[in-house]
Amino acid sequence: MDSTSSGSRLSANRIVAIYLLASLFWIGGSDYLVALFFTTPSAMMLVSMFKGWLYVALITALLYWLLHRYADDLALSHQELLQKNAELSQANDFLHAVEERLTRQVDEITLQQSIIHRQNEYLLCLHETALHVMEHQDICTLMQTLLKRLTLLLDVEHAFVAWTQEKEERFALGAFVDAPLSLAAQQSLGLLLEKFKLPLLLDAAALMHAELSGFDAFHAVLAAPLFAGQDVIGFFALAQRDRSRHFAATDKELVSRFAQLASLALENARLHAGKQTEIQIRKLAEENARQQAKQTETLLSLIPDLIFRVDGNGTYLYCKAPQMEDILPFSAEELVGKRVHDVLPPELGARIMSAIERTLQTKQLQFIEYELAQADGQLRHWEGRLLYANANEIIAIVRDITCQNEMLLQLQQLSIHDALTGLFNRSYFQQQLLLYSEEDCLPLTIFVCDIDGLKLINDTLGHQHGDQLLKNTAQVLQKAVRQIDTISRIGGDEFAIILPHTGPAAAEAIYQRIVSTLQEYNNAHPSLPLGLSIGFATAESHPFDINLLFREADDQMYQQKHLHKKTSHGNIISGLISALAEHDFYIENHTPQLPLLVDDFALELALAPEITQRLQLLACFHDIGRMFIPENLPPGSLDTQESSRLSLCEAGSRIALVIPELVSIADLILRQQEHWDGSGQPLGLSGEAIPLECRIFAIINAYDSALCGSAAQRPLSPTSALTLLEQDQEHLYDPHLLAIFCRMIRQRL
Repeated sequence: MDSTSSGSRLSANRIVAIYLLASLFWIGGSDYLVALFFTTPSAMMLVSMFKGWLYVALITALLYWLLHRYADDLALSHQELLQKNAELSQANDFLHAVEERLTRQVDEITLQQSIIHRQNEYLLCLHETALHVMEHQDICTLMQTLLKRLTLLLDVEHAFVAWTQEKEERFALGAFVDAPLSLAAQQSLGLLLEKFKLPLLLDAAALMHAELSGFDAFHAVLAAPLFAGQDVIGFFALAQRDRSRHFAATDKELVSRFAQLASLALENARLHAGKQTEIQIRKLAEENARQQAKQTETLLSLIPDLIFRVDGNGTYLYCKAPQMEDILPFSAEELVGKRVHDVLPPELGARIMSAIERTLQTKQLQFIEYELAQADGQLRHWEGRLLYANANEIIAIVRDITCQNEMLLQLQQLSIHDALTGLFNRSYFQQQLLLYSEEDCLPLTIFVCDIDGLKLINDTLGHQHGDQLLKNTAQVLQKAVRQIDTISRIGGDEFAIILPHTGPAAAEAIYQRIVSTLQEYNNAHPSLPLGLSIGFATAESHPFDINLLFREADDQMYQQKHLHKKTSHGNIISGLISALAEHDFYIENHTPQLPLLVDDFALELALAPEITQRLQLLACFHDIGRMFIPENLPPGSLDTQESSRLSLCEAGSRIALVIPELVSIADLILRQQEHWDGSGQPLGLSGEAIPLECRIFAIINAYDSALCGSAAQRPLSPTSALTLLEQDQEHLYDPHLLAIFCRMIRQRL
């Protein structure tokens, strides 16, 4: 059409151009010729008329020629125009069809965009659900997120999700949008979905027909069940209040897909909770196992026993043996892989292999004890315990029982020996009586010996001296009898001797030897003589009752003890007096003028003669307890210990009670450490409750001790000594007596 229009416009332009040129040429040329050839007006008018008609004829002829020449072109152009017009009509119809198709495509694309948008939202929810699954977020938070996205997609105002939860009602509400759903509505909708197990789209009529409680305010409900396998465990629900809004069929599918996501999340949450519990239990079990292994390892490290794992061929598979090199010429690592016969003596190896075979056969614990020389040659005793481990392995726990055997031996010795004297005890004596009653050892003699005055010595001098006397008695008896004779301590102060193959004459000779040995001891220890009452009896032929024989010897001993009672008591007292005669008890830590001070102060106070006599005895024997102090004790050490001073007073008082000449001052010796203010010992007496003799002697003794000095203090002058006493007058001494004493001494200075 464009080419035809261009051709027509070109032809028209040419005609116009020819017409214009011809007109211009004619007008200009004809006027020039007329003016040239004609001069009269009439002629010129006539010629002009002729020229006009000629112009018309020429132009008509020219136009005819031109039009005739371009008519075909115009017809062709017209035909082309008609054809083009038809084509344009067809094109227009086509464009209308295309427009309609494009409109439909735009609608489809819009629908697809909506679908894609929903799919994108679903994929986003799927992504968030996957994140929840991976990160184990709170399930309620995830459900709330799913509901919000679903309501935005479907332009719904109300949405609910409920599922079964532990310790809650069935189908408990987990999340909602706008307003919560009542418990009755949850249960009724849940039961309906549980019945059909399909997504449900319920309009107002369906809601009324289904008789769902709690849904009166809604005109449409779209719900989908949540599944765990084939069981309904909850539901997704959307509700419309606005009657102008309705759910589409595609909404049902979308809600169903969201319900699948929710079901997946719930199932994962439950699996995760179960897995977490399982993991916690496993971690706890692993931690307990680690702790148990650590404790076992710690216990094994603390156990000094050797632990081995050995197979049925006697090959060491494991060894826990500290300082293995001290036992065998191998380290614990070197021992693994070796066999029992390779490391132990042949005989011992055979015994152990036999025990291993018994353990594997019987599956019971086996014990074995053996001796094995160490690398240094020392012989040690070992105990092995073999435990069944499996069909071809045993666990061996080996313990060094050398010290245990030695202790057992010591216990056996202690069980038959007296701990103090080292002699056999009463239990062993009873066993020997039974043994000798069955053996042929006649004639048989039994001696029974009892120490005279042991209780008196314990009461006066203390059990230390009594124990020493028991030891000395044992030594005397051991020295007097034979090696084959059995000496036993059968009581506190009683001894018995069994003499096999000993007749009356031999028994009498042994009795005399005991008496002689006893006399030698007393000559060497006159300060504390030892007295023994001895009885013996002899059985010379069968039958005889060994218990009656022992009783006969015991009766003879008691008869002799009754005869020795007064003599033994006197001997002990004589010994004590002799010891007193050998010790001058006022010399140590005192000046020679102590007796003179006592006499002068007694005269100054005008004391009665009996008080003066007791005071003089107290001055001489107040430290009588010192007579049994060890001689190697450092000088002055007792003066620095109050408890030691008190023990000396108690010992001295007990000694004085058994010496008739000192009985009158026994109580004074005990109370000489009492103080005026009651801070003294042992009774805490104060003031005039303290005996007068003790109050007087406390002042004299303190003054004389200050003049003499001690290991802790240098000697003082009389004036300094008096000053020292006056400083403590309200604490230690009777103030009245102290004032008189100080005045007496100062008058003499």
